Amino acid sequence: MRKKLKTRIISAILSAITAVSLTGISVLGASAFDNEYISKDGMELGYSILNGYTKMRMKSNPQKNSGNIAVYSGVDITNPYVLTMGGVYILSHHIDFDDFFSDNDYAMNFISKFDSYMGKVGIKNENSKKFVDSVSDKKINFSTQLNTVGIYIFEATNDYAKDLMENNPYVDFVLVDGKVPSNMKDLNFDGVTDLKDAELMQHYLAGDLELADDDEASYALYATDYNKDKEINIEDVTDLQKDYYNNKVNS
Repeated sequence: MRKKLKTRIISAILSAITAVSLTGISVLGASAFDNEYISKDGMELGYSILNGYTKMRMKSNPQKNSGNIAVYSGVDITNPYVLTMGGVYILSHHIDFDDFFSDNDYAMNFISKFDSYMGKVGIKNENSKKFVDSVSDKKINFSTQLNTVGIYIFEATNDYAKDLMENNPYVDFVLVDGKVPSNMKDLNFDGVTDLKDAELMQHYLAGDLELADDDEASYALYATDYNKDKEINIEDVTDLQKDYYNNKVNS
C-alpha cells in the first residue's frame, strides 16, 4: 500500500516558514522561500498537522485536562512585503539552531525580537487583533502576547483548546504545553520514536488506526513518513525498526 504525500510536507510545519521563526518548528534558510511552500494550501496543511498533533496528544493523556497552550493567529506570510522583511531579518541575524530547537527560552527570546522588528517595519497582523477581540470576554491572562507574529501563550482547558482549533476562525493552530514539540514523529506521545510507534504505523497502513478528524489524519500521515521520502509504506516501518535496533547495538 503506497500513499503519496503532498510535496509540501518537508518538516513539521512548512506552512509557517517565515513567520516561521515564530515557533521554531522549521527554519530552512533560503530554501524556505520557495513559492511551492508559501501558499494557502501549504499553510493549511501545516496547520492541520499541528492541530492533529495537539488533538491526539491531548487524548493520549486524559488525566491532564488543562495547562499552557500556545495559539498561533498568523500574519499573512504570502504577502510579498511580509515575506521580504521577515526573510531579511531571519537571514541577517545569527541563529544558534541547536539552541533554537532545544531551548524554548532561547527560541522565544528570538521570536520576541522578531515580533518587535516586524512591528517597527510597519507590518500589521489583522488576524491576531480579531483573535484577541474574539476571546476578550474570557478575560484571558496571556503570559506571552506577540501581536505582530501572532503568538499567544496562556493557560486553558483541553476542551477550550479544542474549541479554539475547531471553531475560532482566527486561530491557525494550537500547541499543548505552550511550546514547540520536541518530537513530531511520535504516534503514542511518550517522547520517543521506537517500536511502539512502529506498531501504530502498521495499524495506520492497515487502515485501522482510529482517527477522529482530518487534522488527526494529517498528523498520522505526516508521522508515518518516518524516512521522509514523501511516500507512506512498509519501508517507513522497517526503517524505524532498523534504526531502533542499530541504536540499541551502538549504545
